[in-house]
Order: sequence, then C-alpha cells, then structure tokens
Amino acid sequence: MSLMALEHLSGEHPLIKLGSLEEVFDAHILGINPNLKRWPRDLNKELIETLDRALSPIPNHRPSMEEINEQLKSAFTGPRVLLATNQEKLADSLEDASRKAKSLWALNQNEAAISILKNNLQIDPFQADLWYYLTKWEWDLLSEYMSSPDFDMNTFTEKSKCICAYAFRARILDEKYSQKNHEDYKFINLILPQMAAQEFITKKNMDGYYKWGREFLSEQRNWLNNQEVKIVESGGPVRCLCVKCGEIKMHITMRCPRCGFLPTEMIDIYHTYTLRIEALKFSGTNEEPPYWQKMNYLKKLGKNISKTIYDLCKDQNDKDYYNRFVQNEGKFLYQAINFRGSKDEMDSIKEQLAEMNIIRHPRKTNLKDKIRNIFK
Repeated sequence: MSLMALEHLSGEHPLIKLGSLEEVFDAHILGINPNLKRWPRDLNKELIETLDRALSPIPNHRPSMEEINEQLKSAFTGPRVLLATNQEKLADSLEDASRKAKSLWALNQNEAAISILKNNLQIDPFQADLWYYLTKWEWDLLSEYMSSPDFDMNTFTEKSKCICAYAFRARILDEKYSQKNHEDYKFINLILPQMAAQEFITKKNMDGYYKWGREFLSEQRNWLNNQEVKIVESGGPVRCLCVKCGEIKMHITMRCPRCGFLPTEMIDIYHTYTLRIEALKFSGTNEEPPYWQKMNYLKKLGKNISKTIYDLCKDQNDKDYYNRFVQNEGKFLYQAINFRGSKDEMDSIKEQLAEMNIIRHPRKTNLKDKIRNIFK
C-alpha cells in the first residue's frame, strides 16, 4: 500500500531507475534507498514518517492500517486537499500518442488508431509527426476505397484534399517533410497534392495547379495560426512545467496532472513561473517564434527537469530575479495557491464545512428556522 502511495505521489515507481534485477531484489530484502523516495514537499511530515515505516522490509516495524488511516484523515482534511481535484490533462506526449496509435494500427484497429491521433491533435495541433501519421493512415484507407464498387471521383477528390491538408500541416510544422531526402518526400509534396487538385491536373493546367498549391499551403498556415490564437485566448500562454516531474500543466496554481505536485513553497512557485510558455526566450532572433515552437521547446526542457532547474539556479542574475518575484508576482501566486482556491473549490470547501457543522449553509439555516416557526 505504501509503495503504491509513493508511486502515486511522486509520479514514478521508486525502483524504476535501478539498473539490474539484483538491485531490485536487494531493495525488497534490505529496504528502499532513501535517495529513491521522492515524497512531495507539501505532504504532512507525520504522514511521510508513517508511510516510510510502512515500506520497512521488517513486518514488525510497519504501522497498522488503523494508524495509517488516522494519519490520512488528519493529513487530508480542510481546504488544501481540494486543490488536488483541480487538474486539467493536456494532450499525450508525442511518444505516448504515437505508441498507442501504432499499436492499434498494427492490430488492424484502424479507426481507434486514427481516433487517438485526431483527439490528440484537437488538444495540441502543433505535433508534426502526428499529422504525418494521420496522412499516411488516412491515405491507406482511401487507397482501399479506390478499389471499392462504391467509388466516387468527387468523394475521392474531397478526401484527398483533407489528407493533403494534414500533410501540409506536417510540412509547415517540421521542415524535414519538405526535404528531398525524406522517404515520403514525393508522396507528400508531389503525388498527394496532384490527387487533391485533380481539376487542374486533368486539364493539364499547371499554372492553375501551382497557384492552387501555394494558396492551399497558405490556408493551412492560416489554420495553424488560428489554432494558436484560440489557445492564447483560452489561457494557453500560462502553460508551464511541473518542477517535480517536467509534465506540462495548464496553470501555475494547478496541480500536475501526472504526479499531483502543487508548488506551495516560494522557490517552487518561482521556478514554475519562470518555466511558463510566455517567459521562454529564444536567442538569435528578434521575431516572436510561433506557439508550436515554444511548446516543443517547453517539452524539451521538461524531459530533464532537474537539469533545467539547475541551469536556472546557475544563472548569475537568478537571485535578483527571485527577490523581485517574491516582492511582486510571487506574493499574489503564493496567496492564490496557499490560501485561495477557485470558485468551485471554495464552494466545495463551504459544503464540507457545513456538513461538519463548522459553518451553516444559509439556505439550510433558513429552512430550519421556518420549521421551528411552524411548531412554535
């Protein structure tokens, strides 16, 4: 039970980094090395001690379930635990989405595989490789349709245009799909556009075809720009990294959707604030990089979050930045995280306190008064 709690609270199994079966065996016999136990900093110290004893390889040294339950009850009461429910999940990482989709495609679960790609791209439309996979797989299905007795040329052309749009988005987001040494260069840049622009190809109107290609590519670029605008308007710029596990989360004041960590100490709040998407700096250019480039860079920083934070602390100006942050934005964020929840959270807190008779819900109080008045 304690091992499961440690894995859930830290976001990874404590033995995952062990290099051999012998080390895993030793951990089970001799106990887990303290350096491998990553308890959240904001967790009750008494609870950590109790759960830590529960990991003892000697049964007699472990606490009883009653003692663990009592510690859990005392640790998770009141407003603070309710913030744990405030978790929004972003799209799967490129690796996770690709792995899931490829596995389903290999099992001939074609619709399910394509559905994973589309759902992921709906949340994060700036993943070039997923557009590429979607292009390839949708084309495979369209190729089967070509041999169908229900084949219709107009339907084929419209579907080709849709698939060509996927391919062009991949081209815009990653230049490798426009390079001649790519294995699918001809398919993406020559064959597919010709299938989508049949009205010009059949009439041998090459000028019209090239004009269509330029305009169609421009349309997809505008489509991606519009997606960026939507994300920005919905609060996208405040997307930031969890300083515990490196996952991207929606807001600084939210818990991480992967490991559940919430930055409650000022230094952790500062690092989270520094590693938000709108604070990213790109050297060598005066132009604002597109949103998808920022997201990709943020993901890269999150893959080795320990090194990223170490590099931040190594900056000579970091101490001055931190002191200014503590006096300005840090004050607000610290109060928001530690003492103020969202409207939904505060409503939930009031309901819980009312149930514990610590406060009375106004509506319930009025009803009780009315009942008393009837029987007076």
